[in-house]
Amino acid sequence: MKEKKDRFPEDIIIHCGENSCDYLGSVSVPIYQSSLFSRKRGDTGYNYTRINNPTTEAVEKKLAELEKAEGALLFSSGMAAISAAIMRYIKTGSRIVTVKNVYMPMEGFFTKYLKDKFGVETAFFEAGDYDDFLSAMEGGADIVYLETIVSNVFSIPDIERICTYARERGARTIVDNTYATPIFCNPLSLGADIVVHSCSKYINGHSDLVAGVLMSDAETIAETRHWERAVLGAVMDPHQSWLLLRGMRTLTLRMKQHMENGIRLAEFLQSHPKIERVLYPALPGHPQHELARKMLSGFPGLFSFVPAGGIEKARKLFYSLNEPEIGPSWGGFETIVNGPGLGLSMEESKRTGIPQGLIRISVGLENIETIIDDFQTALDALG
Repeated sequence: MKEKKDRFPEDIIIHCGENSCDYLGSVSVPIYQSSLFSRKRGDTGYNYTRINNPTTEAVEKKLAELEKAEGALLFSSGMAAISAAIMRYIKTGSRIVTVKNVYMPMEGFFTKYLKDKFGVETAFFEAGDYDDFLSAMEGGADIVYLETIVSNVFSIPDIERICTYARERGARTIVDNTYATPIFCNPLSLGADIVVHSCSKYINGHSDLVAGVLMSDAETIAETRHWERAVLGAVMDPHQSWLLLRGMRTLTLRMKQHMENGIRLAEFLQSHPKIERVLYPALPGHPQHELARKMLSGFPGLFSFVPAGGIEKARKLFYSLNEPEIGPSWGGFETIVNGPGLGLSMEESKRTGIPQGLIRISVGLENIETIIDDFQTALDALG
């Protein structure tokens, strides 16, 4: 892949893909809310919004440069982008190697849908254990699917090392970089073939739309634009693209604040006697902290922790918090908690590697003292 000249992310977000002269002097990209484009006055390069659209392209250009990719394609959801990436490389009888605790819909996509439809085999490995990766690769692989940070358990694959090994054996590597965003990590620079994001999370950051993006080299983008996006049809509409563009304007500022707030809360919880563990690569005690510092230029405000005293204590703490919202998503302006370990049996905990009682938190943009005080009150009430 060609090296792209580095620019400051803030400058890319403000200026890349935009030229006010193209929009009658408008400093904000217009919403081209049109399904088709007339060729009455010549070929403008646009024909039908399922193929491309000026509003959507402005966002794609920004995302591509942020991720140091040759091109980007927006999709109607993160799962649409991820599925398109898998379908780009999959064939009947393929073998996939991926991380344990991969995003749950992906686990089902691999082990149910692709297995039943195409006879695809999937092998799992502990993200933080390179030897386990080598064992999973003993049966060969067509696709290696990674996450920059594995949500819930927050283990970290050595992306560069894995990509090198996979490439030498003819396997393609896809990395879900939603957790780190292009601000904190660029997996294409580490050897990945395709990078995907759920833009519903940090990239948009406002919890008001669902979107996904796929980024890669120019040839892959051209082929995917025609087949996995245009033919399958999971395109993003122009108004959603404009909302995403608007959300992106503050991406660098938000990520700095998410990191600052996340580290503050994580340090508070780690020092509290009623918290058993904090799973956050930003903390020096994390087993892969040094790898994380090498691979990432910053840390989002998403991590997990395990209260002391078992599931019942964890459940009581979870429902005693007043400030955070409760739900399965993350990466928005609001602090939100989810309880993936609150309903796990001991057997399920051993199988998944998710500790019983584990709570995941996405630390938002509130004043962090408000969130810490809320936790202090809830922890005091545990007795």
